[in-house]
Amino acid sequence: GLNYAIMHTTGELISVFDADARMEPNFFMKMVPYIEDDSVAAVQSQKRILNSTANYLTKLQENEFCLDNYFQCGRDAIKGNVELRGNGLLIKRKVLVDLGLWDEQTLTDDLELSTRLLVNGWQIRFCPETMVMEQAPMDMN
Repeated sequence: GLNYAIMHTTGELISVFDADARMEPNFFMKMVPYIEDDSVAAVQSQKRILNSTANYLTKLQENEFCLDNYFQCGRDAIKGNVELRGNGLLIKRKVLVDLGLWDEQTLTDDLELSTRLLVNGWQIRFCPETMVMEQAPMDMN
């Protein structure tokens, strides 16, 4: 998992992407300025649906992501509880290691990590200027 992968990296910043992730060429140029502040541990990009026009279900998922991006912008504007969404996040290695890495026993490691960051006084920022695209399931099966 993620904890195994991090042991094979050396960078100061760790980024997480799902296997189906597609991001813009300037993704990191837009994300990094948000994490340069010493009080910020992580930054989350927008998440959007790559195949949103495939059918009604994929359009609904795109609508959900758009609404979530709207709420994330609001949280960020008031220095509130921006939440990591797994795909499209950037986090400082030192902070992640100090907090004990990802909790591999939870189903929602991104939200669990968000909570641990908040409880330990770290900020998470939201970057609306860039996005990570992912595939939505095409049917309920």
